[in-house]
Amino acid sequence: MYFLVNIALAMILSLFSTEATAQGEAPPHGASCRRGTINIAPNAPWSRGTDCVLKPKNVYFCGTTTVVHKQNRLILRAPQVDSAVMVSCQGWVFLFHCRANDWGTFYEALCKDKVQSVSNVIEYI
Repeated sequence: MYFLVNIALAMILSLFSTEATAQGEAPPHGASCRRGTINIAPNAPWSRGTDCVLKPKNVYFCGTTTVVHKQNRLILRAPQVDSAVMVSCQGWVFLFHCRANDWGTFYEALCKDKVQSVSNVIEYI
């Protein structure tokens, strides 16, 4: 039983490994990134901003915000400012936002094979 608990704990902790931070720092406690835009209001106006820069190990840099793609997992981290990003997979668009100093992990089955693009989102509040 103890062995199984250790394996489960190791799997959970691996979700928050340093690969998710992309900058070598430990993520802050209390992940609170969310789906959608920061404004969240239905039909809130937004547009696609600039494309994020893809670096090794499937890390996209969107200014100071990073998005790590690993299989069907998307890990977002916004260390300095509020940020919203758009991730496109198999023709579907997913919106995510993080407040400054937040991070979050999202599972998207449609992103398992490949991410078509990651872009900043411009919101009109």
